[in-house]
Amino acid sequence: MFDYLYSEEGKLLTNWGIEGESYQLVNGEPEFTDKYKEDPTKIGSLYFPNLLKQNIDMRQNLMQYPWPEQHEAWKLWGQADIALKLPSGIIFTIDEQETNTKTMTDAQTYISEMTLKFIMGVEPLDKFDDYVKQVKSFGIDEVTDNYQHAIERLNKR
Repeated sequence: MFDYLYSEEGKLLTNWGIEGESYQLVNGEPEFTDKYKEDPTKIGSLYFPNLLKQNIDMRQNLMQYPWPEQHEAWKLWGQADIALKLPSGIIFTIDEQETNTKTMTDAQTYISEMTLKFIMGVEPLDKFDDYVKQVKSFGIDEVTDNYQHAIERLNKR
């Protein structure tokens, strides 16, 4: 099954769906059908279970986001994502890990909720400073310090 999911045929199925229903090949490239474009959320959930996607097809993503500004943002976000990755081998002390887990469990829930509220306009952006204060009140600065200490220990090895 996994061999199939990593094959070109599996990639087409898990990213585009069923040929003739959700996509068609035009000059050898997949394009969504009008039926798919009418209700992409319904058909997307039928054909594209993320759990099965082993091989992401960027052509699909580029079609879903057609504006040049979206493509540029995608490119910049991808570059930032690489820069934000931490080196492997970071080890926290037991106390650091305990603090990180407790703090981030609470903070991450709040951050996720507020991110959606800001994006959807439910929460006005003039409340962003209050949001930052609330995140800091969870102890996020201590978590940042713990990561810094762990990286320093890694660099000393």
